[in-house]
Amino acid sequence: MFRTVRKTPMVLLLVAVALGAWRERQRIAEWRYTVRAIVYPIVGDDSEASRRYVEGLTDDDFAFIETYMNEGSSGV
Repeated sequence: MFRTVRKTPMVLLLVAVALGAWRERQRIAEWRYTVRAIVYPIVGDDSEASRRYVEGLTDDDFAFIETYMNEGSSGV
């Protein structure tokens, strides 16, 4: 009896998490809603050259990403 009482909430929690993950995957795969992505340039190696490069980036340096994504979403 104690085993059943102990395991039931754990199994219910596992089912709830699995169902939530499955529903989220299905929602994203439907492409009914816009999936927003943000690009954060970071200095990965902490070198001065990388820091200067990242600090010199502008919005124009990332404009091609928007163009690429728009072309991909239009079915071209």
